[in-house]
Amino acid sequence: MKRYPILRRLLCINLSVVMLFSTQVAVYAEESGGGSIRQETISNTEEGNTEDSSTKESSKKESNTKESNTKQSNTNSEDISTNLSNTQINSEEVSSKKENSKTDNNRKDSKTDEELQENADSEEASEEKKKSEDETFNIKKGDFYISAFVPAGTFDVDVEFKADQVKLTSSEKELVSQTVDADEMEDYYAFDLRFEADGEEIEPREGSSVKVSIESSLIETDAVVHIKDDETAETIESKISGEKVTFDADSFSTYVLTATNEINPSKKVLYDNEIYGSLKVNHEYNHTSPYKGENFFNKGRVALKVFQQNNFTRDKEMKLQYAPYELAPTDNGNFLIYGYKNDIQNFTFTFAAPENYYVAKVSLYEYRSEDYYNTKPIAEVPIYGYQTECTIPLTLRQMTEKDKEVANAVVVELEPKLAKLTGEKKYVEHAQLVNYVNGRQKNIKADRATPTNDIFGEYFRFGDGQQGLISNHCQDGQVYQGLAVDDITSGVFKLSNDNGNEIFPNYTKYSNWWWKEFVYKKYITEYYNDAKVRFDKDEDGYWTIDSSQYKYYYNANNNQVDIKKGKEFRPFIMSDSDINKLGEKVEDNDKYLDNHFGMILPISFTVTEDGKTVADNGEEKDTIFKFFGDDDVFVYVDGKLVLDLGGVHNAVLGQINFNTGEILIQGNLRNQLTSSRNDTCYTRKDDGGKAKSIGVKNLYTTDGQQGIFSYSNVREFSQKEHVLTVVYFERGAHNSNCKISYNFNKTETRTVDFKGLKVDENKKGLANAQFTLYTDESCAEDKIAIMGIGVPAKATSDEDGTIEFTSLSAGVIEKGQQSVTKSFYMKETAAPDGYVLAENAIWKLELTAYADGSKTQKLIAVNDAARALSIGDSSNVKAIKNNPIRFAKKLTVSKTVTYGSDKQQDDDAQYVFEIWEAVDGAFSRMANKPFKIGDKETKTNEYGQFVLKAGEVAVFENLMETQYEIVETYVLSNKGYKLENYDTKITVDSDDSKAITYRNDDIANRYVLIDFESIGENNVKSVASEKAAEFENNLVKIYDWQLMKISKTSQLPLAGAEFTLASTKKGSTDKYYGKSDANGVVLWYKSVSDRDNNNNPIEVSVGSYTLSETKAPGGYSKSEDVWQITIDREQGVQAYIKTQGDLKEKTVVEEQTLSNGGVLKTVKLSFENEVAYTLPATGGSGIHLYTIGGVLLLLLASLLLYKDKKKYI
Repeated sequence: MKRYPILRRLLCINLSVVMLFSTQVAVYAEESGGGSIRQETISNTEEGNTEDSSTKESSKKESNTKESNTKQSNTNSEDISTNLSNTQINSEEVSSKKENSKTDNNRKDSKTDEELQENADSEEASEEKKKSEDETFNIKKGDFYISAFVPAGTFDVDVEFKADQVKLTSSEKELVSQTVDADEMEDYYAFDLRFEADGEEIEPREGSSVKVSIESSLIETDAVVHIKDDETAETIESKISGEKVTFDADSFSTYVLTATNEINPSKKVLYDNEIYGSLKVNHEYNHTSPYKGENFFNKGRVALKVFQQNNFTRDKEMKLQYAPYELAPTDNGNFLIYGYKNDIQNFTFTFAAPENYYVAKVSLYEYRSEDYYNTKPIAEVPIYGYQTECTIPLTLRQMTEKDKEVANAVVVELEPKLAKLTGEKKYVEHAQLVNYVNGRQKNIKADRATPTNDIFGEYFRFGDGQQGLISNHCQDGQVYQGLAVDDITSGVFKLSNDNGNEIFPNYTKYSNWWWKEFVYKKYITEYYNDAKVRFDKDEDGYWTIDSSQYKYYYNANNNQVDIKKGKEFRPFIMSDSDINKLGEKVEDNDKYLDNHFGMILPISFTVTEDGKTVADNGEEKDTIFKFFGDDDVFVYVDGKLVLDLGGVHNAVLGQINFNTGEILIQGNLRNQLTSSRNDTCYTRKDDGGKAKSIGVKNLYTTDGQQGIFSYSNVREFSQKEHVLTVVYFERGAHNSNCKISYNFNKTETRTVDFKGLKVDENKKGLANAQFTLYTDESCAEDKIAIMGIGVPAKATSDEDGTIEFTSLSAGVIEKGQQSVTKSFYMKETAAPDGYVLAENAIWKLELTAYADGSKTQKLIAVNDAARALSIGDSSNVKAIKNNPIRFAKKLTVSKTVTYGSDKQQDDDAQYVFEIWEAVDGAFSRMANKPFKIGDKETKTNEYGQFVLKAGEVAVFENLMETQYEIVETYVLSNKGYKLENYDTKITVDSDDSKAITYRNDDIANRYVLIDFESIGENNVKSVASEKAAEFENNLVKIYDWQLMKISKTSQLPLAGAEFTLASTKKGSTDKYYGKSDANGVVLWYKSVSDRDNNNNPIEVSVGSYTLSETKAPGGYSKSEDVWQITIDREQGVQAYIKTQGDLKEKTVVEEQTLSNGGVLKTVKLSFENEVAYTLPATGGSGIHLYTIGGVLLLLLASLLLYKDKKKYI
């Protein structure tokens, strides 16, 4: 047999086939004997798996043996195998390698064992010799040449050197910067250096190191840093010579060549700060020295000092009163000294002005003494075009033997930017202009030495000539904060030291003759309300008032502030007595010189989410508001003080940047620029402290820093409209400078007033009802509209029932449009005593402003609750009524449910109701109606719906004395129950005699009518204050289902069958995994692991599914049928394969009466399995075919053997 391995293996295969089918016969015989197959019986599939595992292991062993030594192929062929495929592989190898085996054996046998050992020893000796020699590796990476010198014995094996240039992460950059102790790296070159052996990284022996050199013309480095694998770093001692860096490395990962910034600024930058801008020159200075000091003179040197000047006030001798302010150097009057070299006297100065300034002129003086500025300059260079950055060449004086004291003073003039107006204009509405009495005129609480009007207290005087901090006079370019209140959301501007005298009285009150003559006349001479103020657009896209270019005056003919030729903001004409004192004829234009006045100007606006404004030229800029002028200016946003420029002072600049939230104050104090960025803009109080109140808090609250508003950024701020209110005073009887600029995306220049009427149930005026306007229908607290100067839009009805909102923004009438309309939403937010609050009613207020100045308004009832309280057409409401509390009623709706058994319990089911109210004889849904479930307050939805669970009670209060309808519409059930599964009994006020019952087969909704009014005996009418409705559901109609696994032949239950139930719903991936138990009942699980571990069987949800068998019980064939199953708790379970009814014979319905009278119908479906084959005795073919197949295989093997033998004879 050893000579015929193929024949042996074929015989073994046939033996295996016979044994396989004998097992199937035993299984069938046991079942035929009347016994059911136990779960413990090993299935055919399991036997197959065991055999496959054994065969694979045998195959693996043969393959390994075959690859290791071809000479053993004959021995392998003799091994017994039970795997046909292995037999074929081995036989092919014997055949294919026969020709080569002899030659191979001869080649291998040609060398003796001694020769082979000698060769191995020779190779090992060569390898040892190679390791004992030094090696140098060279790699080129881009522009870098990297070399590694490896001393002998550094590595135990052959290695390869590899290098890659890499980029550092942000954390690695920070780590390197910290290691070299630099502010930041200016540049770096990073390399991943490594040695590899057989593809694996390897480190040098302990105590060994490799010398690495990196060379390139690009290298500009000052340190080498090694980033270790443990994420630490260290500076490596290195040699940096020209274009080459060399260092020793005892371990390998990332090495970084660094170039760091200098900690000290370049000596070409003479100054660089937020207050004065910056100055760069083309030469580096050597040192600094006092004028004519020890290190001052040397032949050819240049001495330089830089100053700032913009105050040119002169004394009686026409000399400048204030010296220019020293900018560079700033070390106690020293000069910058530049050493001799060619062309040292030729300087190029590059100036950059600070924010809101431009470079007006640059002058060069010869410095001989501290009052150099009163001499004629050597050179003057005026800068045209309001340049914020410019480069100026100047030739400076050099020291000589004859002139050792010569020095240079460069003076730069920084001026506030001017506006170039385009002629495009518009008017901002609702300004209030008040002219106050001068103390010199009326001598109010003043003596002749200090004539002032201190009607508002000694800290806020109107007068001329008074000095001192007691009346908050400030140093030039400084402000006195804290004079005004921080909040004007009440609608009234007040001083922080308010003494009761109104600065801007209510105009209606002021217009009353008695108040005007006996109260306000003491300190107010003129008052103009609801005036318009002209703004012109400049080239930068800002809407601007600029009193440096025009005189602004009040034009009584059209109640607006217009412009004339001249300068200053002077809306009021001087009194006749003051004009007469001038002695000469005064031109009409010059009569507008009154010194003491105030203005309130509200500007409604919006900003974009990014805080940017696009100018007409397409340039995108930050959205900004600016004021430049004197005296007091207080700027409020939505009633909150944002910019405080209080005090009597000369012109100062205040700025609000709505993009960044930054608030900035700038000024000029005797040639020194002042700024809120270094606190130099705040004057000193009497006690020596700074007159600083709010300072310049950011608009937004960010990074834990509390801002003026709770908004964290401009995006949040941009979500609604805002009002910016400018409060401006001229008090000091001097210049009246006023420049207001803004580039808001939208300014609301059209406003409308609204008057409505509130009445009681008898349509008489009703006082003390409060209404609030909102910007959208949600009527949320953060959506309250604003009016006037930032006052929340809330109004309370007066004794006549009048509701009045004033100065509501209607919007901007764009070019080419004739009107603009804006909508607000109104709710009653407080009801008068004794009346019900209409908290669910919402009205829409539409305001329209037209180009010709006319305005319209319309009030519309939005919802049913509003329509029920509206008088007139709901699309044009004329009045709104309230109902007395005596009408308020209470209604409770309760829910109870009974089940026939615990299995049917559905505790999480939600029962959906609707509540309708009769209004003027018609029922309407009670949308958004508040109610309570226990202590929880909630509302019905927009359809008047609410939800109850079993055992819950809904309580509705403050209902009208009318009829209500409660409707149960449907059920939300995880078990799939519908309203049609229940009988419903509805009882009102526990009166069973009038209970209504709906049967489960009723299609209509289940409802009850609630009437608080009833007619008793003798037609006596009575009104109940409370009503109660109870809805009791009884689950009486239930369908369930069950899948049984049975044998087709014996009809006995089968265990171990596995199924998958997959949802057919579009887009659904729901699946259930089933397995039959010992009784054949299929239990369902949510996952395969739950099924395999018999963990948490669950119910299948209602729906449509496909059912398929995934594993048959042992000894049975898996069914290929796919069932279509629909599970419905109301209609039952339906199943079919191809057509409805084709599984009728496998379907049985069992009925069970439950304790509550309900009927449970269970649909049982039988899923049958066939055994794997049948015996001849039962009409099957048996094993005859397999026997014939085996005989044929034997004949084929004999033929192959014969041919093979003949070939080698």
